[in-house]
Amino acid sequence: MPTRLDDLERQFGDLATELSDQDATLAEIDGRATEIAAIIAGVDEHLADVDAAASARAAALGNQLEVSRVIDLTARARLFLYQANYGLAIDDLVVAKAILDAIDPTSGGITSEIRDAASARLALSLASLPDRPVLAADDLNVAWQLLVDDTADPAVASLPPVPPLASEQPAAVDTDVVAPVDVVAPAGDGTPAADEATTGDATADG
Repeated sequence: MPTRLDDLERQFGDLATELSDQDATLAEIDGRATEIAAIIAGVDEHLADVDAAASARAAALGNQLEVSRVIDLTARARLFLYQANYGLAIDDLVVAKAILDAIDPTSGGITSEIRDAASARLALSLASLPDRPVLAADDLNVAWQLLVDDTADPAVASLPPVPPLASEQPAAVDTDVVAPVDVVAPAGDGTPAADEATTGDATADG
């Protein structure tokens, strides 16, 4: 008959088996936890990449928006120059240059070369106003064209050109003034009856 010692040994054996099974379960749980942690880390890294890409895209789009504002301001300044409104043209050019200079080309949307070249042309245009509007218009046109060529917006690139300055337009020709011309009326009125009558009168006089 089994003794009490045998019962204890059997119970200890069962307990050891149970503990071993629990250790295996815990090891499996630890392994799954490690896998889950790796997945979470991968998701976090992916989200960080997405966030960085979105931020970069937003910065580039912001720069493009600012460039579009500069293009609009320079286009309006060209119109003001055409209308000889030099004060309004100067105001728009000052704002356009300030916006352009504040753009960070490293964020995209415009290259540093284009920004610096266009800004330099705007500065030259401002320096020429109001005494030399024709020269100011030339530099402004160069700045506007640099920005338009650098943008990817076809609607902006198709902006119609501004007419020449009023000081550059040729003198108007008054087509309503016509020099008088002496017209000699014929002896007859051009009809056959009148011509025969005229011929008859000339024969009778002879």
